[in-house]
Amino acid sequence: MKPALSGEHIMAGRADILKHMRAKHVGVFQSAARLYNVAILVRRTNTASLEHVGEPYATPKRLDCKAKTADFDVKPVGSKCPDAQRKNFAGLVVDPKIVGEKAFKASKMAKVIEEWMEFQKQLRPEMATFEQQRKLTYIPRGGVYFVERNPEDPYFGCVKFSSSSLITAAKCVHGDFDLYGIVDMDAPDQLIRVREDRLGQKHTRSPKFFDVQHFVNNRLGIAMVLHGSQETYATEHKDDDLDIFFPSGRIEYAGPAAADIEAYYKKEFPGRTLFRKDEPALDIKGSYVSPGAL
Repeated sequence: MKPALSGEHIMAGRADILKHMRAKHVGVFQSAARLYNVAILVRRTNTASLEHVGEPYATPKRLDCKAKTADFDVKPVGSKCPDAQRKNFAGLVVDPKIVGEKAFKASKMAKVIEEWMEFQKQLRPEMATFEQQRKLTYIPRGGVYFVERNPEDPYFGCVKFSSSSLITAAKCVHGDFDLYGIVDMDAPDQLIRVREDRLGQKHTRSPKFFDVQHFVNNRLGIAMVLHGSQETYATEHKDDDLDIFFPSGRIEYAGPAAADIEAYYKKEFPGRTLFRKDEPALDIKGSYVSPGAL
């Protein structure tokens, strides 16, 4: 079914919403909001990532990949791939040490480096050079990530993911759909969560997360929602761009400043506040317990 994108909805959600998700994606989030009677707040993904969504060479970022996607396509120093064959890596996760600062917006460069320093702990030192990589069939010791270091490869400098650790099965990694919040419109003032370990990472989620996640991913035909919403672990609002989908079909925008988002919460979801720092959450292990049933 074609998504209802009336002029009123486009204006409410800002006309540039379609720079951050496709019309089909908009319709799916609208349907999920209506089915589960929730408001779904979605952080705007890197516009450049849309080119790669659903393509056989790429896969969305998982919970354990916080490294940033490139904003711009620049030819990495050392690339030996002819320009006509080299692929666009804007919107893909890349190694900033290979592609350089020009691949990112200056405003986020500090965060790029910070997240890369943490993410590279998952990379196997046995794959630190192309000479080492070409001798291997699998990523050593069950690893699932590596940086493409073949200077003749069209995606030289990109992070690649292989769930089986088989190097030839690896795909480039593009931005996912990060949820900022899932608000139950029967009780919009209540924020409930549980905490668990997933993929070796601390993970929090709200009562209707799995319902929304499974519905959206199944309708999209690709797993673009891969972890719980930001408001289940954040202690304060930060600068961001959010598209909000309501059960009625209404679409709105909140941001770009943290103060704008906080004001929006007070207007649309009065009484809903983020958790305080170190506020306890119920920890669960080995179970898909719904927070609403606790």
